Amino acid sequence: MYSLNGTINKKKPTMNADCKGALAQINKSYKAFVHNDKPMTKAEVKAVLEYAIEKGYDHTGMLSDEEVDNILNSLKQQSNEQPKSGND
Repeated sequence: MYSLNGTINKKKPTMNADCKGALAQINKSYKAFVHNDKPMTKAEVKAVLEYAIEKGYDHTGMLSDEEVDNILNSLKQQSNEQPKSGND
């Protein structure tokens, strides 16, 4: 299989972050997180890192894409269930 740039099965480079360290520096570290080619929000990164720490993961490379997808979908569902504020 060929990607658009003509290389065969080339994966994007990744860097695994220390979960506890990244969470301790969340105000800066969240800017470096990307999932499925999309930058992640601070709330998304925080939720993923907290999940990873709870599971006993040392670094983000231990998370599967499916786990991250599930966490992000859960956040979206929670935000959709929040009552809207204002004068309805």
